[in-house]
Amino acid sequence: MRHEKDLIHFHTLMESVRKYRNITIEELCHGLCSVSQMHYIQRGDRLPDYLMRNRIMGRLGISSEGYEDYVQFDEYERWEEREKLIEFVEDSRWSEARNLLDNLFTKWTNVNMVEKQFLLDMKARILMHEGGSDEYIFELYNEIVSETIGPNLNFSNRGQLILSPVEIYYVVWWLLYMPTSYKSVNEIIEIFDALIVGIENSYLEAIAKAKVLPFAVFAYQTCIERLKISEKNKELWNHTEVAINILKKTERFYYLKELVSVRYKLGLAIAIEINYIELEQEVVAIIENIKDRYDIGILMFQSGYIYRDSIVNCIAEVIHNRRRMLGITRTNLADGVCSLRTLERIEACKSRPQQEVMKGLFEKLGLLAEYRRAEIVTDDIEIINAFIRYRVAINQKNLDVAFAKMDFLIEKLDCNYVSNKQAIIRMLNVRKKIEGQINEQIYVKNIETALSLSVPYNISNSEYYYLTDGELVLLYSIATHIEKWGWQKKILDVCNDYQGPMLISHFPSYELIKDWEASELGNHGDYDESNSISEKIIRTTFRLHRFHGLYMALYNVCWNNYEKNKTEVTLLEYNSGVLACKKICDFCENKRAVMYQNMLK
Repeated sequence: MRHEKDLIHFHTLMESVRKYRNITIEELCHGLCSVSQMHYIQRGDRLPDYLMRNRIMGRLGISSEGYEDYVQFDEYERWEEREKLIEFVEDSRWSEARNLLDNLFTKWTNVNMVEKQFLLDMKARILMHEGGSDEYIFELYNEIVSETIGPNLNFSNRGQLILSPVEIYYVVWWLLYMPTSYKSVNEIIEIFDALIVGIENSYLEAIAKAKVLPFAVFAYQTCIERLKISEKNKELWNHTEVAINILKKTERFYYLKELVSVRYKLGLAIAIEINYIELEQEVVAIIENIKDRYDIGILMFQSGYIYRDSIVNCIAEVIHNRRRMLGITRTNLADGVCSLRTLERIEACKSRPQQEVMKGLFEKLGLLAEYRRAEIVTDDIEIINAFIRYRVAINQKNLDVAFAKMDFLIEKLDCNYVSNKQAIIRMLNVRKKIEGQINEQIYVKNIETALSLSVPYNISNSEYYYLTDGELVLLYSIATHIEKWGWQKKILDVCNDYQGPMLISHFPSYELIKDWEASELGNHGDYDESNSISEKIIRTTFRLHRFHGLYMALYNVCWNNYEKNKTEVTLLEYNSGVLACKKICDFCENKRAVMYQNMLK
């Protein structure tokens, strides 16, 4: 195994990607910190907090989705408060949102510029609901933009758009509310033009691009209408096509309804065949139908999707829960790392562990000693992107692409890291099973071997559990292929306790595990309980604007309802639901569409 000094850290990943993107330190730190501070971060002498890590990663074009962040207990408390405020706004609990926002402005001392931008953005959202003046809302976004970007934007003079997705999001609101007394009509349109082209041509990963391009294009059209400009129709049509294609690629539906409406109007204006967007309209109708059925009323200006990124874990809880899960006493864990009293204070959220102490404790718990981790360990952006494409392709049943990426990853990943070895075993196992080279028994045995590299197979009978996202997927792979299982189910049942921010943060794992559980319940005739799980997935999916969980949960519900009561009416409803799943997959160019086509009765 590698020594601690050889491990991949945030600063080595950051520096590797910065050089790969050909971004200067000055460009990366502009408005965030001084050049000297960024040099400290780059050398690993200073660790930025969770929000700053996300902001830096965002400027490097890397989406934080798929990463796990470990934060100190006080950072975790602030993260929970931010998530609670977003939830109040999304659920139209405006009085509670206003009270919490006022409280946070008072409570949070030493607010950094990233936290300040968040609070001001939430204030602007509340004002949008309350009917606040456009001038005041613009002033709020002007202040937000001035914090880390600067008000004198001229994207056309920049070689690349070196802004994080959330900063681009703020700029779009700033432009949308900008009065012509601040900049002329031509200047506003020029900035909007350059911004959208900059996003389209940027090195932002697909998920990061999907979060901002659809909003920017829709806002641009809204601004053009407000300023009564008509000569941009063809150009705008092209932008809507690029924006919708990125939504298809990422299986998201941020601002899809708004973009399809724009495309319909533009198609009429520039005489394009309207049937060209027929599937887009059908998918929007499916989304609206589901929203009505489950009474989901989150409007896009209320949505906090732009802030949903990595899985967030409290360091104190991870240490406590992992220690108890593995049956390690505090005395044994502290030995050689810190005093017993220090460990007790860390687990009680009364002391922040220093970096070296955290590393020592994590290593003894079988965890990568890092504040941010991905399922694979590397500082090579090409390997990271290949792994992302592998996961997307395997989920979409695009096996040729998935296996090609897998071959590249097996060749490039450093097997000295446990996480990488586990990922390789799992990928090979999936391929061999699909190709019929191994049976269920060998498949399970191989996955058990992979899991045992970091977690003993017979975990102690504990009420406390913590597994990394990669370990949880391995455990899921075991549980779904054996008939009799005990402690595996107990650990997977931890997902039942996910509520609020915890559910949103851990939703990819929740969705994976609970969709399978809902399917199993349905197979055993527990239709109502199965539907309850699927409906929770559907509601959460709408908060995150994810198609993947939507069509899988939707299919489960319509199958349950038909099996529960086989009538002509439920058969029609079943076929209608399956057809909706097929159309969503057709829209996303997902090969599961063939599977749903074959399921039509």
